[in-house]
Amino acid sequence: ISSTTATCTSTYKDQTGKTAKVIIEQSLEKHDFLWSWSTYAGEWSKTTNGGSAALTNKVYKLPSGTYRVKTVFTVTADGSTETITVYSAEKTI
Repeated sequence: ISSTTATCTSTYKDQTGKTAKVIIEQSLEKHDFLWSWSTYAGEWSKTTNGGSAALTNKVYKLPSGTYRVKTVFTVTADGSTETITVYSAEKTI
């Protein structure tokens, strides 16, 4: 986050050498109260077949608060599927 603009980037790089279907789902979350987070913007997605991929989105004019990027990677290879959720570091503006 720079000033009031968030640049959300999620990257995937296949290191297995197998052909895989990868779905990247990304959203920008805002801290509400206590330990609660809610989706502020996004629910963007991209699908790729192996190799590497990046998903980048920008959100402008953010109000003050604490934010993080949530990314869900769903990888399907050899008939099995694995889902991994990753959160970025938090940033307060």
